[in-house]
Amino acid sequence: MSEEEQLSGEGFMPRELTVRVEKVIWSNPRASSEPPAAGSTLLRHAGGWTVHDGERTPWVDPDRPMLDPGHTYLEAVFWQTEGADGTEVPPGWKGLGEGSKLPYDDEVIGKGETEGVTVGPAAYRTMEDAPGQATLEEQMAGKTADELATALNTAESATSSP
Repeated sequence: MSEEEQLSGEGFMPRELTVRVEKVIWSNPRASSEPPAAGSTLLRHAGGWTVHDGERTPWVDPDRPMLDPGHTYLEAVFWQTEGADGTEVPPGWKGLGEGSKLPYDDEVIGKGETEGVTVGPAAYRTMEDAPGQATLEEQMAGKTADELATALNTAESATSSP
């Protein structure tokens, strides 16, 4: 919390975690950098606490996992060295947008912790369900990382027409 928030006893305390890379399931063959190595660690932020009158209350990011110990997750990452505006940022592995982290307990996509609750693939798919074509995230619920890697290997690049 900021010094001002600490003095007032009101504010938000972010949750910072160190997560371990167990293995890389897929990497774009045209990537300009090597993927993070198995055994390496990444710094992540997930949820936190709101503070009122000095009392902490857990806060969960909507539609995102809390990254709770004892659970396994898949995360789509990219190597970032500059911000969207072109300014230099500290280089590091960043999550590839919303939905970049998926519950993956027992090697099943969509099984595990998300939004602070433990779910199975069917419930996860329902939580993620939005009108329109199913996202890759929704299509992969109930499948394995190997099946996701196969889908990524056979995916076609989206191109824009003039």
